[in-house]
Amino acid sequence: MITCDDDVVDWRTISQIRTSIFQLHQTSHDAPDGVRARLLGVVAEVTPALGRDPVLRFSGLLEDTLPAGVVEDLLAVLREALSNVARHAHASSTEVDVDAGPAALTLQAVDDGVGVPDTGRRSGLDNLRRRAEHHGGTLTLTHRAPSGTRLCWTVPI
Repeated sequence: MITCDDDVVDWRTISQIRTSIFQLHQTSHDAPDGVRARLLGVVAEVTPALGRDPVLRFSGLLEDTLPAGVVEDLLAVLREALSNVARHAHASSTEVDVDAGPAALTLQAVDDGVGVPDTGRRSGLDNLRRRAEHHGGTLTLTHRAPSGTRLCWTVPI
């Protein structure tokens, strides 16, 4: 009998391995124009500016369940979130979780950078907030201890 000790299992590593496997072997229902494939395309587009690969994890049913307008905004939010990390955060790591739950779609981007200044131009963040509100959702931006930022974009589905 095999047992699992949560103190021994590194769930983050398992999640990263699963994402890597997905990137290597797209399933037939994830055609090149599928949501997951398009999200991976955005990551590939922004990775050179980041200087390293961000971690991208998926959960829930993304394919064939999201309205087209939500998908387009999700892609724009991911692009802007990663671009902000590349331009402003000076982060050494970035993790993105995209979760299609039973009632809401959430994109959460977390970095270990310098955080968001309390003042300054925020047109990109205002755009993300408008995209969330257009669908009845929210955008939250929080500082992480000891450093970094957590961006959470949530819309009902």
